[in-house]
Amino acid sequence: MSCPRGWFSIHDSCYRYFQKEKTWMEAEAHCQHHCHGAHLASIHSPGENMMLAHYIKRYHKKNSPVWIGLSDPEHDRDWRWSDNSLLSFTAWDNGQPDCPSKNEHCVVLERPGFQKWHDYPCDWRFSFVCKHKPYGRQLAWTRGLTGHGL
Repeated sequence: MSCPRGWFSIHDSCYRYFQKEKTWMEAEAHCQHHCHGAHLASIHSPGENMMLAHYIKRYHKKNSPVWIGLSDPEHDRDWRWSDNSLLSFTAWDNGQPDCPSKNEHCVVLERPGFQKWHDYPCDWRFSFVCKHKPYGRQLAWTRGLTGHGL
């Protein structure tokens, strides 16, 4: 498995923390622009959630949450990952997601432990974590789909 310089691997994916604070939409656009196939991080197991929390605690020095790729784009409490992967695991904190009238439709890893999820207004600015499949896996997947590489 090969992750680009500055990215680290957990299981079969590459991740990168970005300290620059952006809105949820700006952060998602930054992930897509920064690396082909990248999105704000989706989390699919307790182990992945825990490993990502440890990574964030190592680099995130601010007293603020960190954006991940979960949102409620239609404002109907139908939570979806920005990479369109299946929502198969959640780690909502007690009372979360809370009242829809609060206009909180995007999700963070909440401080101090970064293992619990909270919904926040999407136009607030936080640091964020991007995720993508390693290059070798993307190429193999593309070859299987088209019969040749990128």
